[in-house]
Order: sequence, then structure tokens, then C-alpha cells
Amino acid sequence: MSSVKKTIKKNVYFLNNSQKRLKDVFDVIFSCPEKIMVEDAFYVGKRRYKTYGRVREEAEKVAAGIYEKTKSAGQYIGLYAENRPEWFSMFWGILMSGNYPYLINLRQPISFSDEMLFQLGGEYTIYLGVAPKTAAKVISYDALVSCESILPDVTFGDSFALSTSGTTLKKKICIYTGREITAQITNAVHIMQENSSLVTGEKRGSVPRQLVFLPLYHIFGLEAVFLWYSMWQSVFIFPPDMSPEHILSTIRDCRVTHIYSVPLFWENIEKSVRKKLNSNENLKNKFEKAVRNSVGLQSVCAPLGRFFAKRAFANIRQVLFGESIVLCITGGSAVKKDTLKFFNAIGYPLVNGYGMTELGITSVELSKKINKRLEASIGRPVRTAEYKIGENGQLCVKGESVCKKMIIDGQLEKNDGYFDTGDIMSVDCDGRFFIKGRSSDIVFGADGENLNPDFAEQIFTLPGAKNYVVMGDSENSRLMMIVELPENITDEQKIDLMSDIEKGYSKLPAAYNIYKTYFTYDALNGSNGIKVSRAYVRKALDEGRIKLFDSIDKAEKETSESADTKLKSELRVLVADILDIDEKSISNNAHFFNELGGSSLDYFCLLGKIDEVYGIKLDFEPENFRYSIDDIERVLSERLG
Repeated sequence: MSSVKKTIKKNVYFLNNSQKRLKDVFDVIFSCPEKIMVEDAFYVGKRRYKTYGRVREEAEKVAAGIYEKTKSAGQYIGLYAENRPEWFSMFWGILMSGNYPYLINLRQPISFSDEMLFQLGGEYTIYLGVAPKTAAKVISYDALVSCESILPDVTFGDSFALSTSGTTLKKKICIYTGREITAQITNAVHIMQENSSLVTGEKRGSVPRQLVFLPLYHIFGLEAVFLWYSMWQSVFIFPPDMSPEHILSTIRDCRVTHIYSVPLFWENIEKSVRKKLNSNENLKNKFEKAVRNSVGLQSVCAPLGRFFAKRAFANIRQVLFGESIVLCITGGSAVKKDTLKFFNAIGYPLVNGYGMTELGITSVELSKKINKRLEASIGRPVRTAEYKIGENGQLCVKGESVCKKMIIDGQLEKNDGYFDTGDIMSVDCDGRFFIKGRSSDIVFGADGENLNPDFAEQIFTLPGAKNYVVMGDSENSRLMMIVELPENITDEQKIDLMSDIEKGYSKLPAAYNIYKTYFTYDALNGSNGIKVSRAYVRKALDEGRIKLFDSIDKAEKETSESADTKLKSELRVLVADILDIDEKSISNNAHFFNELGGSSLDYFCLLGKIDEVYGIKLDFEPENFRYSIDDIERVLSERLG
């Protein structure tokens, strides 16, 4: 048995025989202080390392600092930070101080997060970098770790809270305790028995090297990446920023073995590769033939198929993830079968998983057979969760690892029975589950037939679009498609995009006729940035934050007509300087975070520059704000008078 498997069995045995508190989880995670926990590529070309022991020492300093600054225990404290190694110390430090972390979603309005924190009875927020514009009392990470005080004997906190991603448009806080987290973690033994690639590194017996890409305040990043992989002393790799080139170079240079992300990540990578292939018909045909051969060989003889994939797609692998990848997981929303086929064919095993903020991570496809992986199943439920399909076809879940306490629109609710996910599911004879769509997305056709827009959406392949979504019209009786256009689209790209749309139309069944396709330059994935939510798009349409045009040319004309004012030009220079990018590449409606790659630190630098140049302190309300030059100019113009 490999050393990693022995570690997992030993740690799970300890947890099963403990009081199943977060303190017990903490003790297991930091039981090997000499091992490397963090490899940080924060400075491009340079790496910093931290051991588990060093992270624990920093957490102890944070805890002592919190107690000295607040003199409180038993309270929720906001944790406001991007993905950085210090996040680990902040999370455990809050718990060590006898308090409970509330994980603030940095892509949600700060007023929303304040409301959630105050509902929890909290009054403090600790932050990394620039202080957030919050109504809470704020304390910086640097101030905490510089304290010289010693933490008194306090009871280790045993809960944490996080809010849902906002795609349901409900204000919901989910509270987890050590008991649910212990149940989640102890599934590792059963999972590794079925598919050991989830828990092993590049070499036999080595630990995984996990990319920290998903936000740690998101349930997928928190449970599946951070808490789960900490349990067997994995190494966590932090990219210097979220730019695509730095993420890919970090994966290659740091020999990452496991990548977990949402479908948008995988689909965008596939789209970029196919875009290059489509420019050369001969190359495109060779690629498709190699894909068929790879899938066929992997189906018959997996080792031979993987060997073929490495050779046949060597050039593509060299510019993507390199040769160290053991496993990739997608989750958070439905993934396209074509995307699963693309990555599996080129030799990067990509499987589908399932979870929600209200549930934790409850299933993943564990089959080693490529044909099973390509079916887009979410697998069977983990040992600590139970699935059933209700009379309405929706998946209902209960179990030890499921969140037991929620605050929904200010009201405390207990979740002791089955939780209705709202996801429409089917199950095969092997007990594997398949996502068919969300009940809230169903369109009620004029002939009485219920139409699932996911079915229609997955028929389309639009490499020339930035995003696209199929959904119901304003009456929710017909299907329409909205295509988000890339900036500076060329005439040739327009022709290719319209051709791909027509190809999709031709494959649609009669019942799934799309009556209209609209175009926009406004972001369809909103401030969340994780996935396209039809609920968000619907709300943004109602509020006028997404403008639709019935042709690409009309969308372009509108964009050019609302082009530059002197103030917009000045703001573009500021943004370009802060993000170190060419100002010509910045369009007026480009989203500062999602499209330009800015971080929260960059954003607060921008606010500081605006204050310095114009003498105005801006405090935006993102409910009606898109983080674009258009909106900054609008708000700034109002303030300038």
C-alpha cells in the first residue's frame, strides 16, 4: 500500500474515533509539520514555499491577534481575501481564536456580505491586501500576525458559514460544523478504493499537487480542494494571478497533478484550441481523427490509449497542462459531452462531479473507463449522502455530510430531511446519476410540452462566442438564445460564428425550435464569474444591465455610438496602467474582473487613483454596477456634477 493511502487510512481512522470537531480535523491536517503545504508562484518565475508547520504558526499568530484586537470569542468573523496562502492561516486562525469564519464571496456586493455577517451576529472582518469598503470593523492580516500577544486558553471554534453563489437570487447562508466536514472527509477511503487517481500524485505513493484555482470561499474550492486534500498533506500550488497564460505556465512549471474547476474553465480552453484548429481545415481533420482513435484505443486498452494520446497530442499538451496531470474534475454546473471528450481524448482524464453550497460535495464519476466518463454522469452518491429522485423528477439529498443549518432571507431553517436541489436528474441501472437541467429553467411551450433549455444549449458549439445561453423568452413559452460577443470581432469571425449558429439550428428537434438569437457585448456570467446563471441573466435583462440586439452589426453600431468621452479615455489609461495591459484592448463595457483579469487589490488601486486624480471617493453599489469603464464613467460623472 502506498504512503498516501496509508496516511488516508490512518487519518480517517483517527477522525472516526474522535469527537468529530473542526479541532480534530485541524489536528490531523497539521500532524506532519515538516511537509511542504504551499508552493506559491506569486512572483512570476519565482516560488515561495511554506510547510504545514509554518502555516500553523501563522494561524496561531492570527488567532492571538484576533483575540487581542477583539477580546471576543463565539462570534462570526468575516474572512475577506483572494486565494493566497495566507487564506489558510486566516481560516484556521479565526477558529483557533474561539470564533467562526464567515467566508466572504469577493464577487458579491460588499453590502450583501455585510448583511450576511450582521445576520450571523458578527461585527469584525479580517482582510488581506486593501481594506474592503465594509460597514464591519476591519483588521488587516498584517496587523494580526505582527501582534506579540499570546492566545489564552479558548475553545476552538466548530463552525463556519458561507453564502450561496447568488445564482438563485436568494439570500442564503449555509453553516457547517466539524461533524459534517468529518463525514465529508472520511469518504476518502471509499473513494480511493474505487479510483485511487483522486488521491495519489504523479509518482506512485507521492502526494497530489493541487492547483488552487477555484475560490476558497466557494464550496467546491473549500471542500474538494482545501479541506479534502489537506487531510493527506498535499501540496497546494498558487498561481501568481488569474491570467490564462500564468495559470497554464504554473500548471506546467509546478507539475500540478490535480485541477478542479467549473465547466466555463474547461470550455474556454477547448474553445481556444478549436479556434486555432478551425483556421486550418487539414489540421482540424487530423485532430478529429486522432480524437476518434484515442477514444477507441482507451476504450479497448487504457494504457495503450493514454500512450497514444501523449504522442498524438504532444504539441497541444505542451502548451496546455504538460505531462504531470493525474486527474481533472469539473463541477458547479452541467458540462458538455464534447468538452469531456476533448480533454479525455488528449490524455487528461476529466470527470464530472456534483455538489452545492447547501450539500457540500456529494458525488463524482469514479469510473476508470473512458466511455463512462464521456457520458457526463455525476457518478453515485458518496457514502455519507443519499440520493433519491422525487415525483417532480428533481434530485433530493440527505446525509451526514449535508449542511444541517441555513439562514434563508434572515430566517433560520434546519435541514434534517431531504433537500430538494431543484436539479432534474435521471439514474441508470448502475445507480449513476445524470443532470438533465434545473426546474427553474424549464420553459413551458405553447403546446404544453416542457422544454429543457440545457438540451438545446448543448447542441450548439460556438468557439467564436465569448459565452452563450439558451433560455425562455419573457413569457417563458419559447426558447431564445443569447450570444455574448468577443471584443473587436472581425468580419471573418462574424461569418464563422453565424455559420456555427446555423449548424446548431439544423440539429435541433422540431419541439426545440429557437425562435430568436440575440447578441450582446454585456457579460452573461455577471459579477459571480463562476458560471452562467439563467436566473442572473433574467434579472439583468429586467434591470437593463444586459442589452440585446437582433444582429451582430446592430450590437457593434450601438457599442461604437456609446464609445468614448474624454472621461472614458482618461479612465482607460488608469485601468491600463494598473493592470499593465494595452489600453487599446480595453473596451468600454469590459468587466474589470471577469474580462480584464483584475483582482480586488487592482480594483482598490483604481479607486485610489480616481480619488487622487479627481478628488472623489467612490463607493459603488454593485447591484446596479458592472465594473466597466461605462459604469465607472456614469457614476463618476454624476459625482463630478
